[in-house]
Amino acid sequence: MIWIELRRSMMRWGLPIVLTAGGALAWAWSDTWQVWPEVSATTAFAATRFAVAILAGAAAWSAQRDRRAGLRAQLDATARRPWQVESVHLLGTLIYAWAGLLLIAVVIELVVIARIGPGFLWPSYLLLALTSLTFSVAVGHLVGRLTTFRFAAPLVGLVMLVLGFVAPPNAPFELSVVTGPAKLVLSPGVMAARSVFAAVCLLLAVTLPSRVAAARRARESGRRGESRWQTTSVVLAAVATLAWLVFAGPLQMPRAPVADPVCGQVSAGPRVCLWPENRAYLDEALLAATALRKAAGETVPLPAVFYDEGLRDGPSFTALAVTKPMIADMAIAAMPSFRGCTDGSQTEVEQRLTAAGRIWVWLAARSNGLRSVGDEPSFMLPPEVSTEVDAALTRPEPAQRVWIKEQLATAKAGCRA
Repeated sequence: MIWIELRRSMMRWGLPIVLTAGGALAWAWSDTWQVWPEVSATTAFAATRFAVAILAGAAAWSAQRDRRAGLRAQLDATARRPWQVESVHLLGTLIYAWAGLLLIAVVIELVVIARIGPGFLWPSYLLLALTSLTFSVAVGHLVGRLTTFRFAAPLVGLVMLVLGFVAPPNAPFELSVVTGPAKLVLSPGVMAARSVFAAVCLLLAVTLPSRVAAARRARESGRRGESRWQTTSVVLAAVATLAWLVFAGPLQMPRAPVADPVCGQVSAGPRVCLWPENRAYLDEALLAATALRKAAGETVPLPAVFYDEGLRDGPSFTALAVTKPMIADMAIAAMPSFRGCTDGSQTEVEQRLTAAGRIWVWLAARSNGLRSVGDEPSFMLPPEVSTEVDAALTRPEPAQRVWIKEQLATAKAGCRA
């Protein structure tokens, strides 16, 4: 019977669409395929973003198939138990959903292994995709079986598509995540809630339609319906798990620091330490730190160690595949600490902050080889600051060093070392 369902399912033709859409999304984000956490998030994103809408619509359309063909009465009279009939029908769409996820994951795994070397997709992101796909199929099947509305299939598909775009970032019920930095992991509590909720939705899709139909027949015949405590208990379980999911906290949470980060040393300069999964970014991070060291010279003191964000408490930056944003992060991390400063007025505070901003912009510009920051959109500076820094960058090297020492003196005035 399952084989018959697979052959007659519209997902027989919809699966290539799911795979094509998933492959296109994965390719669009393939520039992040350098570290396994990002690859894992991309896999979940590609396997669910459009697939949830297609699968929900297909499940709803398939669920209305018996009513369109006028076969509902025959199926209600079959010797099989109602939940068995529903399970086989539902499983026909679920298998295509799970197969699409498996195929996308296997292809991306093989491509990434050939590109960046041995490693594995993080199972938590695959579970995220699995729960989203299972939930969408269960909801689509349930809507299709409980309504006679002709356009239920496209409507439920549209709702799932919109839900994927409007869900707040990092919400526990978000269907997929766009990025998966090494500093974050999926919350075990949220994933447990999502798994239970998807299972309860499947249980509802299998049991609720037959009980609703039985209650309707009982009303039409004037007989007293069967006890509804089982149906009520399943519905209450779905509401309870939905509440658990909504209040389970953010989907992604900070990861616990590791004892063995990947580190490198800049000649006569700071060390750079990354999450082990970000090993591919180490060379670029060392180039950024080297450029910063040359620009700082003996004028601007640098931290002894720059840490990948979330790895340790201290000067941090976000490890990436390009140096420019890492230079900006490291330059900010090198700014003087204002702890223990004695400021007599708000004006003194603003002067200190403005001086620190000039130091950061000058250091980042020098590290990137820029001669002007006024036209550089990445800085987003007030006009007066960009004008001052531009003027400083046009001066000879010794004059620039004198100017930056003045800014350091202003930033550190009245502060403990």
